[in-house]
Amino acid sequence: IWNAIAEIPVEKRHKTIYIITTDTLVENPIVSAWVNKSLERLRETAKEKQMPIEPHLLTPEITKTYWVGLIGKGYPAPRHNFRWCTPRLKIDPSNQFIRNVIRANGEAIVALGTRKTESASRAAIMTKREEGRVRDRLSPHPHLPSSLLYTPIEDWRTDEVWMYLMQWENPWGHSNKDLFSMYKGATADNDCPLVVDTSTPSCGSSRFGCWVCTLVHSDQSLTAMIRNDEEKEWLQPLVDLRLE
Repeated sequence: IWNAIAEIPVEKRHKTIYIITTDTLVENPIVSAWVNKSLERLRETAKEKQMPIEPHLLTPEITKTYWVGLIGKGYPAPRHNFRWCTPRLKIDPSNQFIRNVIRANGEAIVALGTRKTESASRAAIMTKREEGRVRDRLSPHPHLPSSLLYTPIEDWRTDEVWMYLMQWENPWGHSNKDLFSMYKGATADNDCPLVVDTSTPSCGSSRFGCWVCTLVHSDQSLTAMIRNDEEKEWLQPLVDLRLE
């Protein structure tokens, strides 16, 4: 999106592009630090290059944070049949931001990096949305009126994502190689093949989530980070607390 807008003359870049990501406040600390630095670099370079891009780091309302729910309100730890964390920590802050943009502008296009190859369920949902497209590549948002979904890399495989990131320089100057190293360090064997076949796991198979997550048996990415890098041993108490 940055590269596409960069081709437009400065005087025609009149629509603001909001880059949003939500910090659940229980993120993997290494990932959280990377995101913060990336957004700051993005903000600085956008201003320097006269790009109409505004990065925003969102957080849940204090009454909806994880510890308020778990300790303050006495909710049980999230389970698949009571997954109270995802909407409160992740979805609601993003949706509220988008609603505010729609109120101010009348409409919005929400660009997502979701891909069909992420999972069978994700592929089924995205394929279903294609049936209701109102314009080429634009689908009505299922939950936010007056907004459309745009998924430009929906047909990319994981290895294609990494090939692109490694071959093309990040336009706002934040290192894609650092991102690759972070994912590599979060894989069990500290290995991240870029050229893969269907039987070879790629870097993107390591998924970063909340370190407190009880929806998975173990936080494999955080555990792998600690095992592969002595400087990340300070994260071990998070793993220990989660297992308790």
